[in-house]
Amino acid sequence: MSTGAVISFYETTLPEGEQKHLVTINKHWDGYPDDQGVGMKLAMLLTSGKLVNGISVGDRLHTVWNGAGCLAAAFIKKIKDKVGDVYIVPEDAMVGQEYTYIVRVYADLSHRVDVHEGYDVKPSAENMTFSGSFEQFLQWCKEYGHE
Repeated sequence: MSTGAVISFYETTLPEGEQKHLVTINKHWDGYPDDQGVGMKLAMLLTSGKLVNGISVGDRLHTVWNGAGCLAAAFIKKIKDKVGDVYIVPEDAMVGQEYTYIVRVYADLSHRVDVHEGYDVKPSAENMTFSGSFEQFLQWCKEYGHE
């Protein structure tokens, strides 16, 4: 049996909080947050570069993301290495996931990751196990399962 996850990326305006769904990804295997799972891969990517609004000649590939859409594309590139396992799915897909990761990038380029646990559950305050910045998310993933 696999441990699945869905990962959704959103652009969110401030202060209204209106959000635009960009993409939702289903990762069929290894969806957990620890060092072998997709959560850690997401955290490592999120903390390996910076978000910008516009690209300059001096920006290096893979270290700068021109907004949330560019960041989401970089994540898909990182985890999609074979047939199957990684799929683009509808925003509200219930695909047997045990983890739901929600990445939000705000208009001012601040950001947040929320993690929800539970088999095929809609994200809610009751099943949220983490909410914080990219850097805090990396630390949480490193500590996950080692309490």
